[in-house]
Amino acid sequence: MQTGFHTDTGLRQDNQDNGLADPALALFAVADGVGGGSAGEQASACALLALRQAVQEGLSLADAVRSAHLAVEMLQDALGVEDAATTLVAARVTEDHLDYAWVGDSRLYVLSDRHLVQLTEDHTVARLLGEGAAVSRHMLTQALGAAPGDGLQVDTGRFPLCGGERLLLCSDGLHGALPRDKLFAELVQPRDAQRTAEKLVTTALAVGADDNVTVLVVDVEAADMPATDASMDHTPPNHDRNPPDSPAQYVVFGILLAVLAFILIFFGY
Repeated sequence: MQTGFHTDTGLRQDNQDNGLADPALALFAVADGVGGGSAGEQASACALLALRQAVQEGLSLADAVRSAHLAVEMLQDALGVEDAATTLVAARVTEDHLDYAWVGDSRLYVLSDRHLVQLTEDHTVARLLGEGAAVSRHMLTQALGAAPGDGLQVDTGRFPLCGGERLLLCSDGLHGALPRDKLFAELVQPRDAQRTAEKLVTTALAVGADDNVTVLVVDVEAADMPATDASMDHTPPNHDRNPPDSPAQYVVFGILLAVLAFILIFFGY
């Protein structure tokens, strides 16, 4: 797998986005932090560290996202703040398919056979109310560290792979600035993953992107695929509230404490 990552502060004062590309785990993610000061940046960094550690420990992608949510809540307690939160979209290549999970409005697209498919659905008020609603596109219904009263909803799905697909994970700074046809036009160009990520960001900035812009491009090559039949159907997203006895609540507290300690040291607390 070849990867390309690029991020830019854009018109904002701080960049609260973060990305994760771990080819050894075949794990890729983008997180868009929410919160005043450096709280959003810390939340997104914390979530990605917790996600990676949880996947390394063998948790499912959905439970790894839940553990990231717990890590952000622990960060809030440690900092004495309530507004540290983050979106998260994560994808993992496993054998002949792509598992993915998300919370918030960071998106995952897959370019396959010259068709661009958006796999995620935004957790935003605008999406709930429909097109034309007089609300900000940035208004989330949930995020890691900011779950609604009935619990965090981790949406998951699965997409078949046969090699040759191009994945795009991005923050809303990209998809809020560039419509689907513009994304497609850039993704189909014969550029490597890094140049494609950079071009997407610069194109979004050129048309006036008003937010941090973060892009992670992953090229899945045929050599990455096992010699099996990848004809499975695309599994629609599963909308799953955090169950009360999720293993993420019991297995990963040591991981979370280590992640929290790293974040606090890194940011000078």
